[in-house]
Amino acid sequence: MIVCYVRPFYNWDMLAYVALARDDGSADFVEVHRNLYADLATVVSAEQYNILTGILPGKGSLPREAKDRKYMAEVARDAAAFREQLPFYSVKPVYPMLISLLGFLSIDHFHASVIVTLTAYVLVCALVWHWLRRYHASKVTAAFAALVVLTSPLATLARTSSPDLLSVWVIALSTYLLLEHRVIAWAIALMLLSIPIRPNNAVWVVVMTGYLAVWAPTTIRINRWVAAGVAGAAVAVYVALTQLAEFYGLSTLFYVATVEYLPRPATFVSPLGPLDYARVYIEHLWSTARGVAVVFALIAALALTLLRRAGDLRNSAFAHIVLIRLATPIPLWLVNPPIFDRLAAVQYLIVVVIAIIAAGSRQHATLAPVPAGVGRGRGEA
Repeated sequence: MIVCYVRPFYNWDMLAYVALARDDGSADFVEVHRNLYADLATVVSAEQYNILTGILPGKGSLPREAKDRKYMAEVARDAAAFREQLPFYSVKPVYPMLISLLGFLSIDHFHASVIVTLTAYVLVCALVWHWLRRYHASKVTAAFAALVVLTSPLATLARTSSPDLLSVWVIALSTYLLLEHRVIAWAIALMLLSIPIRPNNAVWVVVMTGYLAVWAPTTIRINRWVAAGVAGAAVAVYVALTQLAEFYGLSTLFYVATVEYLPRPATFVSPLGPLDYARVYIEHLWSTARGVAVVFALIAALALTLLRRAGDLRNSAFAHIVLIRLATPIPLWLVNPPIFDRLAAVQYLIVVVIAIIAAGSRQHATLAPVPAGVGRGRGEA
């Protein structure tokens, strides 16, 4: 935790979120922009400042800044160009709102962005430990929990100013409440809350409500009309967020994510045709298949194999969640291929936790977890 706070990754996205936290519309944005970079110079080292303003090339830990120094320099120089970047970030309002709230406590907004991320990381760590503690002895739980949260991608996100870890915690908590306590209303409420943290969580909400209405065990099944209403609410929240943020659309997002960063995205019209999209997908499919996707698929296969020992997978909500977690990233990847590494954080967390549970207990198969304090191995040698 100390390392994450003392040595965070100062990525460019932090500037956008801090700008949103500071810009309440009462001041000229040119002044907001000027003060933003002036304050940045006092927070980061001279080298980091030169990277974030395009003077120096970025390093391996700053892939976005390394991609286009010209872009970095232009948005640092031109307040209007910088402001055109904000709809990519204002569509995720919860994170800058939390930064702004900490600002009212006289905490510098740059440090506030780190604090929000670290708080989410602490909450993720606590959730993983508590969840595993239901099934394993304390010492085993501590070892497994440390293994989960100290490895990439979670440990990497803990050093990055972004809403990703906050989203991971909310989605993981909703999954925990659903599987372990069958508190369906709270689980659904948290899923809906995750959308203004990261709008692409709307896909997860739609998929999960469909599952709860059609495929889930009767212990957690919900009325189909209720499921349709929740799915409709998720779509409505997503549309409202994009409209309020004046989001530029998925074609512009795709171009920015896969081709180059745009200093002036507001008037941009994507030139990509069908062959261009095919080329991008092939390139990113190859890079993804060689990386985290393979590891994630292997962990999911291990989780399903372990769950199979406990009984019929068709009746196991744990197995269902693993399968849904395997499928959910696909539509999100089609919209934004480079996003898979960030998507992998919540997929990794939930699937690894389920695999660890399955390795140590047979009482999860019918959604009947061991009561807290009676977990397999607790008090045993």
